[in-house]
Amino acid sequence: MLKKYVLIVLFILLSNFVYALTGDFNNNCEVDLDDFFLFAEHYNESVNYTNLQFDLDDNSKIDVEDFFIFADGYYNLRCKDKSGESVAIIESQLSIYSDSEIIEQFYEEYGDDYDFLVIYTDFDRKLLSIGAIGTGFGKIIGIRQPNYFGKLGSNGKLKQVATLGDARRLFSGPLEEIYPTTAAALLHEIGHYWCCYVHFREEDGNESDKLLQGSIHWHDELLDVGTNDPMGGRTEWTIINKGVYRGIQRDYIGKQQYYSNFSLYLMGFLPKQNVNPVKLIVPGDDVVYEDNGELTVVGNLYFINITDIIHIEGERIPPYNESQKNFRIGFILWTRDKSKVSDKTIERIDRMRNLFEEQWRVATRNLSSVYTSL
Repeated sequence: MLKKYVLIVLFILLSNFVYALTGDFNNNCEVDLDDFFLFAEHYNESVNYTNLQFDLDDNSKIDVEDFFIFADGYYNLRCKDKSGESVAIIESQLSIYSDSEIIEQFYEEYGDDYDFLVIYTDFDRKLLSIGAIGTGFGKIIGIRQPNYFGKLGSNGKLKQVATLGDARRLFSGPLEEIYPTTAAALLHEIGHYWCCYVHFREEDGNESDKLLQGSIHWHDELLDVGTNDPMGGRTEWTIINKGVYRGIQRDYIGKQQYYSNFSLYLMGFLPKQNVNPVKLIVPGDDVVYEDNGELTVVGNLYFINITDIIHIEGERIPPYNESQKNFRIGFILWTRDKSKVSDKTIERIDRMRNLFEEQWRVATRNLSSVYTSL
């Protein structure tokens, strides 16, 4: 009790002299009394996976130095709504492939305050697939092509744009039809800013891309990352006999998904010492697909460590203790006629962005947050 009393006294003394945003533990985009009580609850604990976010100076202790860092962010309002809006409505008759012009219009009105943008429409773009613009540049983990969106109005802050289709499909229709508009799809597309573009060192010392499928996803059949990761690697492998393995894919469509430790490391949310190895199956000639969706493989099982990736790619830049962990996302509705935008369409996007804030928090295991109001 004494330690919390001391913290309260220090807190009152310091809270009038703060200017930086940090310590938003409950992800409501402000550092306030609720965050203080969350911090106090874990003060002086030994650091483990459940309280990692409170170790603000990354020295494996939750102590007074962390408290001073937390106090620096108290009652800072930089992350508050600037316009009172939740969705930017951009009217344009441009080609259905003219996302760059929509982004330019957005920046003219809302400014360069966003890490990611999400574009919905209220018309059918007839896109073959959803996708992300500006993803996957650069070989070094954590670094992407600098200022890719500079010509569109961002001075290096915007990381990626996700295009998610017709908002009128949100929360309506069979799941396989509406998936391209869902929070799960957004977890996947935003995840592509960091994942998955890495090779690893095999036992013989050679460089390999066997972890990957299509060069940008964790291999969804041969790799077991331990979770139903939005980026793939979702097959759970068990040993049947020597050299014989059975794989069952974890549910993920319509389910809450969780980024794996490998993905969280690439994203900068987890230090390398907290990353468990993953299982990789390298099949021989026999791969049997069974009617119930299971795989039976004759081959070899390998455990791949994050150090096997680091040996090829190098350490993450910036490192975990310096990486950005809280992000701002702007949601855009591209319409042909503002006067015909329905309240129901805006309500659906509002529902989605609020749902996504929660799903991101859970998917990153409370290690990161997103804020989605304009």
